[in-house]
Amino acid sequence: MSDGPLHGTTVTEVASYIAAPAAGTILAELGARVIHVEPVAGDPYRGFRLGLSGFDADQSLAEDLAFQVDNRGKESLALDLRSDEGRAILQRLLGRSDVLITNLSDAQLEPMGLTAEAVRPAYPRLVYARLNGYGFHGPDRDAESFDLGAFWARSGLLEGLASDENLPQPRPGVGDHATAISLVAAVAFALLERERTGVAPEARASLLDTAMWMNALDIAGATYYGRPPIRRRGGSVPLISAYQTRDGRRLYLQVTHEAGWRALCQATEHPEWLADERFQGLGRRRKYAAELRPLLADALATRDLAEWTSVFRQFGVPTATVNTAFDIAGDEQVQANGHLVERDSAGGKIALATAPFEVGPARPSVSAPLSPGHGEHTELILLDLGYTWEEIAALRESGAAGPA
Repeated sequence: MSDGPLHGTTVTEVASYIAAPAAGTILAELGARVIHVEPVAGDPYRGFRLGLSGFDADQSLAEDLAFQVDNRGKESLALDLRSDEGRAILQRLLGRSDVLITNLSDAQLEPMGLTAEAVRPAYPRLVYARLNGYGFHGPDRDAESFDLGAFWARSGLLEGLASDENLPQPRPGVGDHATAISLVAAVAFALLERERTGVAPEARASLLDTAMWMNALDIAGATYYGRPPIRRRGGSVPLISAYQTRDGRRLYLQVTHEAGWRALCQATEHPEWLADERFQGLGRRRKYAAELRPLLADALATRDLAEWTSVFRQFGVPTATVNTAFDIAGDEQVQANGHLVERDSAGGKIALATAPFEVGPARPSVSAPLSPGHGEHTELILLDLGYTWEEIAALRESGAAGPA
């Protein structure tokens, strides 16, 4: 991209799958040049199907849908980092880079000459940014990890969402994308420190640490009271629950204070609830939840979602629409904020969520490129690094540069 607060910043990315590349995508969206280094045979995340997400796992796509989400706006450089020539190319690239992003383990980085101990002395102004599952100390620092385990299970989030002995199945990639934001923040502060001192500190983030931050209230409560939180069954607080409207959609009440309760009674035309002894105060409404819940369900079933949304907005009742993933692109609030960009691809229309924050007046760009083809920019990057056409041909012939 040609503009944004990170214009002029070069990021080299030696990473795959979701969390670390997602951080690179955000940096690209902020204006950085992000070079995704992938194997000569191709990033293993290319071709990843969305079967775990509930879509047709064998659906043929001209473009890789999952890869598009986390690699758009980048350049692709295909290298064999097991070869001396491939590692030499990467070292030359690092000399021109401001940030290195990786989610590889020390055991993977060492033969490539990419450990922090090898890289940082040679490139003191390079922000060495790492992301892993369980943090960078302790017995599991090098353990293979995915967000379902390191983010959801290990942090207590998964157990906290359970309503019975069967743990829920989280949506894939949620923890990865949350952790990507953590790494972006760490990179931004490392770049700021570099400007102050001339030397870049390391930037690190992990799935587990990000998840603990997300789950901070439960963790604090559990340590204070000496037990985990009580499992909730079907939403134990009637005024903080979802209800079906007449058209089959669902609306989520978020009434947490007395003013909201009074506004709800007025908006639903049930002022008698205000005089009902069972519902006086939050404590009694929770005590008589079994009586209050069906009254609310019957009331909300009398109008369509759009009608209730308008009425509750008028009365100041805090609510939220319960969307499916398919509903989101048509949500007027989503459209107004512009953080979901629809693009046409060879495989069909794709709605891509942009970075969940804004810097300055700039809005997300609808012209941002999709993800690169495998090794699409290899020749251009090598030429920029000073290699001749003859040298590039030799690198391709040897298999050090690709794609294959």
